[in-house]
This record gives sequence, structure tokens and C-alpha cells, in this order.
Amino acid sequence: MPDSQFSFPGFFTEKDILYDIMLITLETVFLSILFSVALYTDIKWKKIPNILTLPVALTGILYNGYSMGITAGVLFALKGFAAGVFLLIIPFYLGGTGGGDVKLLGAAGSWLGAVAVINIFFYAAITGAIIALFIMIRKRGFYFWNLLNDILLSIISDKKTIQKSKEHGMLYSIPFALGFILYLIRGPLIR
Repeated sequence: MPDSQFSFPGFFTEKDILYDIMLITLETVFLSILFSVALYTDIKWKKIPNILTLPVALTGILYNGYSMGITAGVLFALKGFAAGVFLLIIPFYLGGTGGGDVKLLGAAGSWLGAVAVINIFFYAAITGAIIALFIMIRKRGFYFWNLLNDILLSIISDKKTIQKSKEHGMLYSIPFALGFILYLIRGPLIR
């Protein structure tokens, strides 16, 4: 039995239509601004400032605490923040991403929760892989070999970080912004 009377194979269901209507929410508007400003600052200065990410994380906690009730809302927001930070803590520790990227994903998680930020991360991983592939093709594979060399040297020489080069580094705010857009358009990969 279909979910609704409007369910046809290959067509939108009533659930899909409701999901599309719910996309324009305070959270969506707020995070669209967050990702836009983060993208701008990352491209212009190669930095996502704390003045952007930390207030957004705090307002996400306050907003969810107000809208869902203090205990449930704050817990929801803190789980989302923790999930966003946890997803990038190892790449940050290895020097593969910056602290602003970690806090950006955490701030998004404080507004949308753990499941949504994990979905954004998966979409960002897909778009990031495509971007990296284009960079490798454009540079004829040198980026890949330099990165592989850095990883192997860090394992062999007891160095805790991979040396980042401006020449072959990627701005992760780009895949994160694209991941957020894909999440809004396509919906969750995991529920």
C-alpha cells in the first residue's frame, strides 16, 4: 500500500512535496548565510573566522533549546555540534583541514542536528572527491603524488601533521557549501 493516495512510481509523493515546503525555514536561511559567508572568507583569506562559527553554534543551541524545549533542544544541538566536530577531528589532527572547517560543520550541526550534519558531510565528501579529481586531472596527477608523499613521510618520520601547501590545498568550505545545497535539494542519504 502506498504512503499516500498521491504516490505514483517515478513521481513525487505527498511526503516529497511536504519536504520541499519545509525547506524554507529559519534554519535553512540562517545556514545558507553561514555557508555563504564562510565560503567568501575562505576564498578571500583562506580562513573561516571564529567570529562567524562560534556565535552561529551558540545561537543554534539557544534556538533549539527554545524551539524544542530546554533539555531536548540543547541535547539535540550539542549532539549535532559534536557530530560535526567528530567527523573532522582526525583530518584536522593530521593537518588535512583547518580548525575553521571543523567549527563550521559543528555550527551547522548545532542548528540541524547530528543526522543532518552527517548527511551534509557525506554530500561534501562526494563533491570534494569530484573537485579533487578535477584538480588532479588539471595538475596531471602531481597533487595526488605530493599528498601521498606527505602522508608516507608523516608516517615514517613521526611527524604528527601533513605539510599543507598553498599550491595543492583545497578549500573545504566549497564542498561543505555544495553538500548543504545537495542536502536541501536531494534530502537525506541516511535517516
